[in-house]
Amino acid sequence: MIDITDKPMTVRSRRRAFTIVELMIALVITALLATGVTTMLFAVSQGTSSNTDQRRVNAKRLILAERVGNVIRAAAQVLDVSTTSLTVWYGDRNEDGKVNLSEMANLKWSSADQTIVYSTGATGLAEDDDIGYDISSDFASVAASLDGTANFPSQTWATNVSASAFTANTSRIVTIDMTVSDADNAATADINATFSLRGTVP
Repeated sequence: MIDITDKPMTVRSRRRAFTIVELMIALVITALLATGVTTMLFAVSQGTSSNTDQRRVNAKRLILAERVGNVIRAAAQVLDVSTTSLTVWYGDRNEDGKVNLSEMANLKWSSADQTIVYSTGATGLAEDDDIGYDISSDFASVAASLDGTANFPSQTWATNVSASAFTANTSRIVTIDMTVSDADNAATADINATFSLRGTVP
């Protein structure tokens, strides 16, 4: 005998797949979102890089200002000053009435190289090599002829200095104006500082 008891019918639903149009729209939306995220990340990266460059240049500015300031504050007299160079005398340390190499320092800005160069008498300079000059000498010419020699060696204190000016406001006060930047000129910083000479001439 056949069992004709009612049994629940199982209905299988058909799964509807994406159409080509829907798939293309989804891909376009995904691409737009990816582009937006990439642009945002790039902007954040650029901003972070820019801030890092500026911090580096600011540190460079502070170090250079401090080094130049130390030279000026230690000086007793300005021997020569121009927009591009400053020559100072630390005083008559050996009491010979002359301006000796060991008592001089020169700061020079090169517009061609965009550098600040510091020169002074060599450490442990022998007495015979410690040439003395009359206070009335042309120290612009003296410094120019001595810079970088064995007895008056030079050190590059800063690069990428695009502008510089030394000004003696009085015989005891010197102002410096400089603009420093990084290698790519992506960030710049200005130095504007005034220093007083604290040394004395016997």
